[in-house]
Amino acid sequence: MKEGSQTAKRKVRSDKKRDIKPTISATLNECVHNLSYILNQPVKDIGQKVIMAALNSRECIESLSMHFKRDYRHDNTIFRGNLEAEVIQKRNIIQPERLHLRFKGCEHERISALAYSMDCSVSLATTMLLIAGIRNRDVFTQMVDLEVIRLLDPGRLKSLKMIQKYISKLNDQHISLFSVISYVAHEVVDTTKTMHEKVNDWIDSNIKNIE
Repeated sequence: MKEGSQTAKRKVRSDKKRDIKPTISATLNECVHNLSYILNQPVKDIGQKVIMAALNSRECIESLSMHFKRDYRHDNTIFRGNLEAEVIQKRNIIQPERLHLRFKGCEHERISALAYSMDCSVSLATTMLLIAGIRNRDVFTQMVDLEVIRLLDPGRLKSLKMIQKYISKLNDQHISLFSVISYVAHEVVDTTKTMHEKVNDWIDSNIKNIE
């Protein structure tokens, strides 16, 4: 027997990430890629964050509960399953575009539990979560605004919030940080600059008008 044969098999890391490759519509795929560009983050990271935000949202889970054939627990709430629950119309959900996402083991288990409740594949459950997260304005805005905050240093973020407040007042409605960043991404056409440089330059040029 070779030395170390008892330990030859590698231990599976508890934090090892697992792949999920949901299929989505071309429109949703474009939305995720657009977010990736605006927030200067990989598509797989953006997709993962939207999906986990939806999984943590009671509103998003409630929107999916019509498909629960088995009981599902969200925090302290038990959503009762119903064998007669509405079946997910796969022809309306499964599309030709495919995202390559990676999740921590604990995240994968949570998505798998949701898939079990809806009696569908993990891939389809992931697609449903992505759709729910993008459609829910509060979840989407909170998640994206947090990413915008991480994009900037404290000084620039303070200036951006001043501009955001000013624009919101002019429009007589709340304008999210993401809406401002999205505007900059599409209006500043200088392709020689990174997204981060565009945002910083835009903040510098506009803060003078409201100080």
